[in-house]
Amino acid sequence: MVNLPSTLKLPHVIDKEITSELTTKRMSGPFSIAQDNAIFGRHFCMSPLGLVEKLPGSGKWRTISHQSKEDTSGDSMNGWLNADDFPTKYYLANTTADLMQMFFTMLYDMTLTFDPYCPS
Repeated sequence: MVNLPSTLKLPHVIDKEITSELTTKRMSGPFSIAQDNAIFGRHFCMSPLGLVEKLPGSGKWRTISHQSKEDTSGDSMNGWLNADDFPTKYYLANTTADLMQMFFTMLYDMTLTFDPYCPS
């Protein structure tokens, strides 16, 4: 499987990322396909890498793995999942902040009323 075009434009960014992962031992390799088959003991799936600019115009890049990219057989990493089995809800940041403020306010109020020397 071929990486996304963004990696071909900035190969040094991908090289730096992989070198960093190898140096910190969060990744091992590189391995040939024959070595991978020996390690996994069977067929394995992989996803193409891509780059997305963190903030447009910043020149700072985030490496992504395209989990929905189909291979020549029409299979993808995400293709084996049923989205109905993993319902997702999205909230606005200010809604989440309001919920957290309410939680911490309740927690703070509880600490004010708690007296470890006075059994209830």
